[in-house]
Amino acid sequence: MVLPLSRIFSQVPLRTALLVPFLVEIAGTVAIVGCLSFNSGQQAVNDVAIKLRSEVTSRIQQHLNTFLAQPQTINQINLDAISLGILNIEDRGILARYFSQQMQRFDTVSYIHYSNEFGEFIGTGRLADRTLNLGIVEKSASGKFYNYETNNTGERGKLLSVTPNFDPRTLPWYKVAAKEGKAIWSPISVWVAPTPNISIDAGLPVYKSGKLVGVLGVALVLSDISEFLRQVKFGRLGQTFIVDRSGYIIASSTTEQPFVVAADGKSSKRIQARDSKVPIISLTAKHLSERFHEFNRISSNQQLDFKINGDRQFVQVTPFSDSRGIDWLIVVVVPQSSFMDKIYANTRITIILCLSALVVSTIVGILTIRWITQPILEIGNAATALADGQLELTLAANRKDELGVLARTFNSMAAQLQTAFMNLQKTNQDNAELLLREQEKSQQLEQYLKDLQAAQLQLIQSEKMSALGNLVAGVAHEINNPVGFISGNLDQSIIAAQDLINHLKLYQQKLPNPGQEIEEDAEQIELDYILEDLPQMLSSMKNGVERIHNISISLRTFSRADTNSKVATNIHDGIDSTLTILQHRLKANSQRPAIQVIKDYGNIPPVTCHLGQLNQVFMNLLANAIDSLEETNQGLSFAQIKINPNMIAIKTQLSEETGCVTIAIKDNGKGMSESVKSKIFEHLFTTKAAGKGTGLGLSISRQIVEEMHGGSLTCDSVLGEGTEFAIVLPLV
Repeated sequence: MVLPLSRIFSQVPLRTALLVPFLVEIAGTVAIVGCLSFNSGQQAVNDVAIKLRSEVTSRIQQHLNTFLAQPQTINQINLDAISLGILNIEDRGILARYFSQQMQRFDTVSYIHYSNEFGEFIGTGRLADRTLNLGIVEKSASGKFYNYETNNTGERGKLLSVTPNFDPRTLPWYKVAAKEGKAIWSPISVWVAPTPNISIDAGLPVYKSGKLVGVLGVALVLSDISEFLRQVKFGRLGQTFIVDRSGYIIASSTTEQPFVVAADGKSSKRIQARDSKVPIISLTAKHLSERFHEFNRISSNQQLDFKINGDRQFVQVTPFSDSRGIDWLIVVVVPQSSFMDKIYANTRITIILCLSALVVSTIVGILTIRWITQPILEIGNAATALADGQLELTLAANRKDELGVLARTFNSMAAQLQTAFMNLQKTNQDNAELLLREQEKSQQLEQYLKDLQAAQLQLIQSEKMSALGNLVAGVAHEINNPVGFISGNLDQSIIAAQDLINHLKLYQQKLPNPGQEIEEDAEQIELDYILEDLPQMLSSMKNGVERIHNISISLRTFSRADTNSKVATNIHDGIDSTLTILQHRLKANSQRPAIQVIKDYGNIPPVTCHLGQLNQVFMNLLANAIDSLEETNQGLSFAQIKINPNMIAIKTQLSEETGCVTIAIKDNGKGMSESVKSKIFEHLFTTKAAGKGTGLGLSISRQIVEEMHGGSLTCDSVLGEGTEFAIVLPLV
């Protein structure tokens, strides 16, 4: 038979009845907090791994697009120069000087060359020590390849070597381009001398009157891709590698070469990823083979995971291809152990803190319960003694709480009982009356005791809940595992692309009738579309890279100080470049008119600063201003927004008194409340929806301004009117 709960507690000592539930609640809370902390850490690792894989893959794709675009661009420039009569392919001296100049301008390519249908060849290459060499095969040389030293002007120097029986027409880059009749990539080649490496050539056939006369070529050393992959740091053990559809390694972030050289040093061959000596590469390749059977079946982005010796590996496989024959796979592998070390350490700390809190709470609970129950037990013992006739017994009544009141009441009752007992002895009638009164007082005393016990239990429960609340508030845990950094620079690509566009437009202006062949080629490659779309494409790439760069620098700023020295810079250039990057967000779209940018620049001398860091601050502030305006526009029509247009005002001025520069960025968005404004610079605080903000931007911006430049960053906002951020920087 199950006993009622009240009956069970009535059989347990008061101290035990108070202490056991308190300890059970504390232990349960500690266990729940520890479990939630560990589970939250694992979920954070999964989320970070997914985001990190995507960001690393995106950065690699951007680098490959830039890296592989340069040879095709060089070939097209040379073909245009030949078609326009600027470059005479019959004059080897001109070609040598022209190729040498190009090698100096394009430092990522390893060889620029041309070969005609008669087997003649001329090209300029870059050696391992960065010096240039000149390779020539003349028709009169019976197929001998002469390799000379050369200077920056392309003049022949010392003869380095002579290779007999060299026919460029038999080489893959020539044969593929001649066969396809268009810009095409050659198969990947492995060569031993002078330094073992692998390369790929971009070929472009040259036609004259519809007849093939030769092939232009530009070679890339693929080890440069491996060097870039090694610079992409993410996680403690993360690795990346690139393979072709046959499973051969093209590049990797490890020090392992993607080829092996034979023992005689005269031949070499490429390595299959599954045969790599790096376990994480070989095991990942084998897992992909088992999963998809063939690499050709991977046609879209894949995110998956598997285990190596019990360690979970997060893998992302992304196809990378172009219209000229590139068809590769980018593989990013992030071991879970790269993140879990800190999770385990934090879990251990949490467990230690929880156990410490449990021990402290137990000790405090025991002392508190003893402090509460000791007077109650004394009163109970005194009441028992009083019932046994010990009327002279008194209790200490120096406490000011309810127990003190009860003790004083008990002493008073005892005195009254003693007086009553003495009076009872006088007469039987008085004794009867006194007995009746004492019985009534005893009943009142019992009721007092019951009321006191009820009040005491209520007080104990209040104390327990207060202690429990303080414990829960003190065992807060947050796990944040900032990872990786990503940065890139497309400025030179944008400038180069714009120069090319301007150059082509100048050609079109100066030569409005270039000939049917050029017009057909322009139509075939959709030149007008390229001229219009290329700046936009580079701008989009720039925006994406800047966003990754901001996050990367933000994380690095919190972990270590930037080592770059300050330079004197025109601060307006940084603001204007940031506005240019954000132009795609400022311009009009189908939902709203363009955001008006009002610039009021003062006469500001050069400021000694870390311009890259300040550009990040400008980017964060301007992007937040745009976000605020877009949130303000929600629910409004195009016409309503046009009446009260979105505006961002940028004002700079120099204070002669303080020698400081002030940059104010103000928008007419919805503003913010005082509660939000008081937290706006706190680490990880954000008002944006999940997935749209990291809570790092303004916190890192203030750190950049105040700690790195000795300035200040303040915010002034009125709800419904807008927000203004003010940056104050010293000139030096």
